[in-house]
Amino acid sequence: MKQKSYHTSIKTCYALGLEEILPESLREDIPRSTSHYWKSEQETKYVGHEFAARVSKNLDQTSIILNDRVKHERALFVAFCRIKLTIINFIGRRSFTKLLQSNKPQVVSMVEKVKPLFGTNTICKFLNIEPKTYSVWKVKTALHCPLSKINLCFKKVSHQITSSEVMSIQKFMTDPRYMHWPTASVWALATRTGEVVMSRASWYKYLSLLDLKRRKVSRRYKPKKKGIKADQPNEIWHADVSVYKTLDHVKYYIYTVVDNYSRMILSWDISTKLSAQIRLKSIQRAIEEQFNIDPKGKSIDLIVDGGSENNNGIIHEFIQNNKVSINKKIALKDIIQSNSLVEATYKIMKYKYFYNRQIVSNAMIQEMEFFVDDYNNIRPHYSHHYLTPYEVHKKRNPLDYKKIIKQAIKDRVVSNREQSCSIDC
Repeated sequence: MKQKSYHTSIKTCYALGLEEILPESLREDIPRSTSHYWKSEQETKYVGHEFAARVSKNLDQTSIILNDRVKHERALFVAFCRIKLTIINFIGRRSFTKLLQSNKPQVVSMVEKVKPLFGTNTICKFLNIEPKTYSVWKVKTALHCPLSKINLCFKKVSHQITSSEVMSIQKFMTDPRYMHWPTASVWALATRTGEVVMSRASWYKYLSLLDLKRRKVSRRYKPKKKGIKADQPNEIWHADVSVYKTLDHVKYYIYTVVDNYSRMILSWDISTKLSAQIRLKSIQRAIEEQFNIDPKGKSIDLIVDGGSENNNGIIHEFIQNNKVSINKKIALKDIIQSNSLVEATYKIMKYKYFYNRQIVSNAMIQEMEFFVDDYNNIRPHYSHHYLTPYEVHKKRNPLDYKKIIKQAIKDRVVSNREQSCSIDC
């Protein structure tokens, strides 16, 4: 008689004591000596025996699911799983999550109806929703108000911004005058004027809720390196030249001197030629304006790149004979850092101001004057929070905006609680 060979899964069921999940007819057909051998066999002689407990646990759960006494529950569970997997296969896991987020009221209504049968936590796990997240959805659904821009009742969620503040945010973010400003600068100006007083994080949050976030240009950013940082104004200066071509194909060289501490443009020149004489004039003008009272005993570090307009006999002679002690350093040669601070200023100039305009040669000087005035005196700089480069350079004492924000929150609560609402709150 030919000896029978049994499938490995059958042997595994006997070895783990789960033979009950096998049909009775099959169990009766297996000789007792054979099944006894499978049960008593030492698992340590097999590679991977340490994972047997995990397999046993999973198979134990499987045996419960396959038990005939939970036939109805098993069919219901399988149906739920099949529906979920079908939806995920159609639209993807991320799209499934977004679908739930975009239909929060319907999801909350469904969960509340079926939670007596399964429990909230079980349903949340099935839908891949964190219980805390669902609690937030439930509160927001209960406090829904169509009169609010963020769909929450003014009286019960009184810390939200008022309707007038929403209009002010929309005005600032859509004003053509500030379209070339970064979002942080618009926030700083709105807070300074007192029209919308809030923290920068809250400003970004409400822009997202109001769908007013500006489109970002995707770039691959390199890891930031520690740059040079001055401790006070007129300690470290950066000088560089950038090129810009107008619509009528005239090439201009833009010379600037920028203060490291304040990011303020101290002087600038514009010309159709690259010249050491013009470079010298911009440096002279910055020194005269910053040290016009008593230049003796003053000293600055002047960081330039390796261009010929910065490194020549004219510049060298000026440095030697000047009353202000100038220590000229070539970026990436005398120091390991680059001249990126002034290059960042040029990037703002081109991408936020010049490239958004139709500039011809006869308007170049006016455009440059507008940029320098706006950058120095009007537009708050991101690194200075509420202040402009000019204010930081002059060491203006900033206002205590923490107190101002706290008072604005109190005023906002009072205003929202007095809000007239046609819905029964």
